[in-house]
Order: sequence, then structure tokens, then C-alpha cells
Amino acid sequence: MSKSHGSVLMAVIGSAHGIDGDVRVQAFTENPLALGDYGFLYDKIGSSYKVASLRLQKKDLIVRFKEIRDRAGAEARKGVRLFIHRAQLPALKNEEFYQEDLLGLVVLDLKGNKIGDITAIFNFGCGDLLEVLIWEGQKKYFIPFTKVVVLDIDLISKNIIVDPVAAGL
Repeated sequence: MSKSHGSVLMAVIGSAHGIDGDVRVQAFTENPLALGDYGFLYDKIGSSYKVASLRLQKKDLIVRFKEIRDRAGAEARKGVRLFIHRAQLPALKNEEFYQEDLLGLVVLDLKGNKIGDITAIFNFGCGDLLEVLIWEGQKKYFIPFTKVVVLDIDLISKNIIVDPVAAGL
């Protein structure tokens, strides 16, 4: 599944944990323990996964999927990316966005000049950063995803207006 098919990446299966099929999972949800609340998860070939149980162990999210019954099955699924259908996501409040919606937006300066595209979103612990591919010179820059830098987001026209000075561009 991909963005073009109305799917959203929710998690990636990591290494096996124990002998009963439990796996470490990197969840991309606001609350990792809510991963099971979305219903079935799907991989890129359409296989479904249902969360049977999950727990936090230190910083790791440990998940048991009904479809994974032993360590061999868990090891075979390491690196599998899990998606949900867009319709499974809850409605958003005003000024909230799913990261998926920001990818590919055209970045405009204060005068409306096109300067690049959003290619990724990262958070290294100090807030969200937008990775912007600047068309001139084909260089990538990180800009803070704050109201001081990002002045407007228009999902309909697929544009984002940034203050280049505040963004450090």
C-alpha cells in the first residue's frame, strides 16, 4: 500500500522478542499504546495484522499480533511496514495535520515564489522539522515546523508559506 492508495504508515515491525511471536514495533502514532485502536493493519502486499496485545517495556513497544505465532514468524517479518486505510483515522481538529498530508507540498516564500518541496518530517527530540528540497541547487534543509516559520498551510492548493529568514534559508 502507498499514499496514492489512501493508506497511512502507522508502524514498522522490528526484531523478535521472546519465543512466542512477540515483536518490537516502532509506532508512528501520538500514543504508541493506541496502535491497536485502529483495527486491522496491513502490509504492502495486503496481508492483515490484528493486535492481540501490546505493552511498553522500557522504551520499546512490544506487540503480539494474532497472525504471528512463534519466533520464526516474528523474525520473518522484521522490517515489515504496517499501514491503515485513511478512513480509519480519526477526524482532526482545526490547525492539525497528519504528517502524510504535508509531504510533497510546495514551499513558497512570502512573495509567493516557489522555492522547494517538503520531502520528509523529522523529530530528533526538540520539535518537528520539515525537510525541504530547495529547487535551486538541489540541496535539502531542515526548517522548524513552528508558527513563526510556517505562516500558512493550504492543503487544497498543496502549498505551504514560510518566512525564509525565520527558517534560516
